[in-house]
Amino acid sequence: MKKLLLLLSGFLLLIIIAGCTSVKRYKSATWVGEDNSLVDMDLFGARLSPQGSEVMEKSLWDLSAGAQTQLIQILDERYPDNVQFMSSLSNPYMSENSIGSLDLTKKDLKMVFTIQKRRDYTTLAQSSSRFSPADRIEYVDFSLLLPSEYNLSFTRWNRYSTEYGEIEVADVSFSASLDLNADGQIRGADAGGKTGISRNEKQEVRSRYLKFNGSINQKSISMVEEGNREIDLTGNIVADVSLEFEGFPERLVIPVFTGKSGEETGIPEVAMLRFVDVLVPRMKEAPDTLFAMLKLEYVYRHVQSG
Repeated sequence: MKKLLLLLSGFLLLIIIAGCTSVKRYKSATWVGEDNSLVDMDLFGARLSPQGSEVMEKSLWDLSAGAQTQLIQILDERYPDNVQFMSSLSNPYMSENSIGSLDLTKKDLKMVFTIQKRRDYTTLAQSSSRFSPADRIEYVDFSLLLPSEYNLSFTRWNRYSTEYGEIEVADVSFSASLDLNADGQIRGADAGGKTGISRNEKQEVRSRYLKFNGSINQKSISMVEEGNREIDLTGNIVADVSLEFEGFPERLVIPVFTGKSGEETGIPEVAMLRFVDVLVPRMKEAPDTLFAMLKLEYVYRHVQSG
């Protein structure tokens, strides 16, 4: 009976040691309802810009020696004036296929989403206050929706990979020892002897969380962030996306001037007309500013006490 009591006391000791840990960070969690006044989200730095295209052009110094000689002779005949001749030597000369067509329907867009908490320290002394310095944004799920009347769609972005984070929560060590006094014979010990049992255990407690995830389709992009201990989701999120308008072709006429002016009119003479095919957005009465719907859902952890 004495051995059984000693073993039971040893098990109780292990349970007490396991229960007295600093890993636990809160006593209980309770859902208290919805409040849309705790978190703000802004979108700034959003500006449409045309996608960069490679400009194929050459100057006099990119040509071979024979081509340079011929071009200098042509320029000397066309620009007898010394000032015009010297300035013409540094002009770029574009190849024929570099201005064959232009696409104005594809745009690049850099978006910066700002997430921040609304801090109200004046309500700290109030029992019904929904603000505490220990509060944090636990989870955010937001999306940007394009109106269908814009004939505009997302094509690609730089957020294809899911990002995970890992934190080390604690380094927990368990140590327990138990002394048994035996009245009878015990294997490995004489009668009335003393036997000791000890156990040491060390655990590293880690937590993996979803740092960032997102999805994209033609009319919307969505992003999800998940916080963890000591990780508040207040901050900026940058997304580089590409958009494309529904387009239709147009043809532009570009005059090429000779550099000489008419004796009577003084207007530069036109040497030739160049036709350029342009793909432009199919939008009637296009507005100067494009608007989209920004939707945000979040989980806000509020500390009541402790």
